[in-house]
Amino acid sequence: MLRKSLSVFAVAPLLFVLASTSVSALEIGWAKVELTPPFSTPLAGYGKRFGKASTGVHDPLFARALIISGNGEKIAVVSADLLLIHRELREEVAKRVAPLQLSSLLLCATHTHSGVGGYWDNFIAETLGMGWYERRILDFLVERLVAAIRQANDKLIRAKMGRTVEVFHDLSINRRHRGKAVASEIAVIRFDSLDGKPQAAIVNFAAHPTILGPDNRLVSADYPGVVSRVLEKHVSVALFAPGAAADLTPRRVIRSRDKFQSVDAYGNKVGALAVRMLDGTRTSERASLKSRTLDVQLPQATTAGAMGDSLAFFVDPMFRRFVPHTTRLQAVALNSDVLTAWPGEVASDFQQALNKVDRKSANGGSRWIFSTANDHIGYIQTEQEYALGGYETSLSLFGPELGSRLLKHLVGMIRELSEK
Repeated sequence: MLRKSLSVFAVAPLLFVLASTSVSALEIGWAKVELTPPFSTPLAGYGKRFGKASTGVHDPLFARALIISGNGEKIAVVSADLLLIHRELREEVAKRVAPLQLSSLLLCATHTHSGVGGYWDNFIAETLGMGWYERRILDFLVERLVAAIRQANDKLIRAKMGRTVEVFHDLSINRRHRGKAVASEIAVIRFDSLDGKPQAAIVNFAAHPTILGPDNRLVSADYPGVVSRVLEKHVSVALFAPGAAADLTPRRVIRSRDKFQSVDAYGNKVGALAVRMLDGTRTSERASLKSRTLDVQLPQATTAGAMGDSLAFFVDPMFRRFVPHTTRLQAVALNSDVLTAWPGEVASDFQQALNKVDRKSANGGSRWIFSTANDHIGYIQTEQEYALGGYETSLSLFGPELGSRLLKHLVGMIRELSEK
């Protein structure tokens, strides 16, 4: 296995700061709340299921919440074992946790394709893979997510923070370009109590959680759930945040008639690497937290990627009645690193682009993509990949310029954070 290890605390003190950054005492709180409904729901993830209900539960779904407080910021990061986060879901959660006076709420889905469906009142989403909408499903998920955030907020303690990043070459493959080598980055952010005991972690990794496939009818968190469970033998809660995985799929999965064995094998492999990284991460009480949230205008929606320009000319006027005109972007700076929250499924090329931009102000820090976060606007591709067509292009609903426009906004947000 080829890998490159980058430990923030083994480089230099400047890794603790962005330009002109002050530091303060860090506090964290965490919680884990079950997200599996006590009633049957559609399984989200595949249109081929035609909205069919789950037939049982293989492994439970969870909402994992982490409150990070310092520098006048109080940031809630939530990872939910769901296919996606849509705007109404986030807004309902944000409204109910408003009394907590959060400066930022980052709500992301692990993107399991065997989780709860039926929680988005949108005909296109229902048809494409969410299953038919039921208000009680949305209400249940909102209540559980709010409970996780409130519980995390109720037990804030003084803490220390650190992170480690490693690059691997045998974990993911590009499903659009089978011969294309993929360097997969795992990032582990570790949070300790002041006595040095690890309490919480965030793991950022990119590979589509589709090992189980459309024939599965059992509720499951897929491999991200296994990764979290492996880490939770060492910490109280481990949040899985999906990276830029729109075109990436797990590599070297053990093939078995029982696909849950494949899920366990891959999840344990990624989880074991994350545990080793967690153990090697040093933490510090010094913390600089900053965040930025921005609502941006979307390009005009189009079905051209799915139908071609001629048919899109007739279909688009009706289609645009079902899609938004704006979306939400977010950037959260933890010391010299920045988490960028993207509202959909992000092509891996954007992680590479983000790694290359703004190196001077990065001060040795990393820029990570948290996908399927805060909203869902479909696939987010580069102009070159959009032009190649295919499945991802058919679900890229805002044309070829969407990805570059969002990247430009996020780079600007990162630079604003570095100048604060």
